[in-house]
Amino acid sequence: MTILSFEERKLALIRVINEMNDQEKFLQLEAFSQVDYLKNDAFFWEMIGYLDWEKSDNEQIVRPLLQKLSQATLMDIFTFEEQLAQKLFFLDKRIFAQNFDSFSVDIFLYVRACVVANGKDFYEYICQNPQKIPTDFTFESLLYVAKRAYFEKTGRHFLPYAPTVSYETYSNRLGWRSSHAELNVKQTSVC
Repeated sequence: MTILSFEERKLALIRVINEMNDQEKFLQLEAFSQVDYLKNDAFFWEMIGYLDWEKSDNEQIVRPLLQKLSQATLMDIFTFEEQLAQKLFFLDKRIFAQNFDSFSVDIFLYVRACVVANGKDFYEYICQNPQKIPTDFTFESLLYVAKRAYFEKTGRHFLPYAPTVSYETYSNRLGWRSSHAELNVKQTSVC
């Protein structure tokens, strides 16, 4: 299975759109894209709902999600990884980072993962209220669920899917630009 890079996928989509000379077909494609996004978003949040917050150990918390996702199709596993990357990418902004007394790129990623892991309502609340991001709670385990589900399903370690965006801290370049005065975000090491 050959995985196209983001640039190759983007160019292929641009070619398809450029070849469309029928506005009605373009509007159908656009509507299909929206329906597909909403379906994938609903699937993602349904999967997040399998996290078992009654447990105290991260491995036990993710286990029901991991079991459910490993029983899904490969496309569902890839969809989960894509949706996770998109949500983490959206939170990768200066406005969310400014609330940290001591900043670490890794901890900021794990905090963003915690926001997503707490479900759609909490995620949307934080998106609307960046100053409320919980700076002392992390959930790194969520980052590995798709890879582990893929391994459980196929017995192979390498997840042959690259999301269209990176969730690593500072990947959302526009989110780190500021028209306001530069924020004093002090960098510290995780180690």
